[in-house]
Amino acid sequence: MHVRAHRTPWRDAVDVLLYEEHDGARYVARGSLTLERVEHGDVVGEPTFSLPAHSAQEMMDALWDCGLRPSEGSGSAGQLAATQKHLEDMRLIALQGFK
Repeated sequence: MHVRAHRTPWRDAVDVLLYEEHDGARYVARGSLTLERVEHGDVVGEPTFSLPAHSAQEMMDALWDCGLRPSEGSGSAGQLAATQKHLEDMRLIALQGFK
């Protein structure tokens, strides 16, 4: 399963396309979602849909490319590494001042 996402700011939305390719053909997921009422305490059962881990990662990457970022968290690994390097530099500068 492949995932593509495209930001559509005029609708304040992200369009998502799910598709597979095999046997020389492309198969696109179609259809609309139907909401079914579930009472509190009832077992929900099956998920709406399930993606293999590599497809979920592809979706995450596609959403990132659309400019979406996690609303919680401490930033990217690159930002964290840069901050850690900066702190180490500041420690060295501070320690040299006391020698």
